[in-house]
Amino acid sequence: MRMQQLHQKLDQAEAEKVKEKHIRTQNLVAWNKEKIRMQSEVKRNREQTKRTMLDIENKDNEIEKLRREVDEMIKHGQQLAVQEPPPVRRAQKGKKVLGVWTEESQFDMDDEDKRSTESEWSERSETSKNKERRWMPQGRGGRGGRGRGRGRGRGR
Repeated sequence: MRMQQLHQKLDQAEAEKVKEKHIRTQNLVAWNKEKIRMQSEVKRNREQTKRTMLDIENKDNEIEKLRREVDEMIKHGQQLAVQEPPPVRRAQKGKKVLGVWTEESQFDMDDEDKRSTESEWSERSETSKNKERRWMPQGRGGRGGRGRGRGRGRGR
């Protein structure tokens, strides 16, 4: 009786081992398929980037060629039929449209808008005549200095 139970447990353990091995190989095969798919996608993206860069380079060459032709025509005195650029829409009061500011808002910017936070401005030495304030990069940390950057040790 005891021998029969041991044989059943042994057979069951071997069956579980075979089942685990089968599952592991299936997972490995699935992972390899996924890896191949990702590699082909990366390769496709690289090729697309290469084609895009070549297109950009070809456009640059074409533009340079056209510029040289225009320069040659100007050098030989030929007039170009230049089209006038389309009129720029005027901006509404205080609003920015197409990169054009109205005269009203153009000069309204005060120094507070240009500055960063107050803690990034530090006093120069107290002995200087005009006590000029200069901007110092804040980094991480409190007042003054660069704080803890990546390249500096922390003194541990």
